[in-house]
Amino acid sequence: YAIDIYDPRYGQPLPPLTIPRNNLERITNTALYAQDQISLSPEWKALLGVRFDFFEQSFRERIPRSQVDQTYFAATPRAGLVYQPLPELALFANVGTSFRPNIGPDAAAVALSGPFAPETGIGYEVGSKIDLFGGALALTATAFRVDRENVLTPDPNNSAFSLAAGAVRSQGFELTAAGQITPEIKLLAGYVYADAVVTRDNVLPVGTPLINVPRHSGSLLAVHEVQAGPWKGLGIGGGVRGVGERAADAADSFVLPAYVAVDALAYYRYENFRFGLNVENVFDTEYYESSLNRFRVYPGAPRRFTGTMTVRF
Repeated sequence: YAIDIYDPRYGQPLPPLTIPRNNLERITNTALYAQDQISLSPEWKALLGVRFDFFEQSFRERIPRSQVDQTYFAATPRAGLVYQPLPELALFANVGTSFRPNIGPDAAAVALSGPFAPETGIGYEVGSKIDLFGGALALTATAFRVDRENVLTPDPNNSAFSLAAGAVRSQGFELTAAGQITPEIKLLAGYVYADAVVTRDNVLPVGTPLINVPRHSGSLLAVHEVQAGPWKGLGIGGGVRGVGERAADAADSFVLPAYVAVDALAYYRYENFRFGLNVENVFDTEYYESSLNRFRVYPGAPRRFTGTMTVRF
């Protein structure tokens, strides 16, 4: 109930609960996967694969009493083709389908027509990869498009629940670079442009951006490792990651601001041991990582230190 901040009246009787929840959900998913890579010739290679999913869900709502069961069997094939005219250059293309059940109380108890149908999709990708300087630097460029149906998104008219968007599309390109620039310096960099929007729905307007998907994002990481002398095995590195503005609710009524965060790392290798220290968000930058609606905005992690020790046998 509402309280007038200028004339508050405390001690009022509590209003009745309008959305009581007391539920039990059981989920079983069994999957089998088969894949084969075939060399058609010295320049051509093909990949064929398929995944079989057998999914069972039982959702029981105790208040009010109801029970929803659903069972699905799905086969999701994928195929790829690689053409390598030169040892340093590869051109590739692939296509694959996806299947993911929509589970949880929103999917099973809130939908008027019963549980939401599972999310399905199909994705396409074409690109190229080139190795430079004898394989020391690998550059990859990829264009992609993914079409999905029944994607759960927060309900713009009811912040507590979800709805399944009729169809959504994500398309764009990705650029990556990974290499051992010198024996001491390793570099990893990447950039992604993604345009993710609703393409068909009865509630959300066509063209509405998908929640929490930035149009621009990228990262850069460099590591220096000592190769000789008393400090051999010592590595020090740092990087930066940036994320652009993205829709913060299903109605696209406000956006989460762009942010840039800096990370650092250090490690030391000694025989079979590796001791490491990672520092995320070095400058303790305040940013917002994701959101569901105006009432549920999740801040990013503050400065965080993580220590590790690894032993190899």
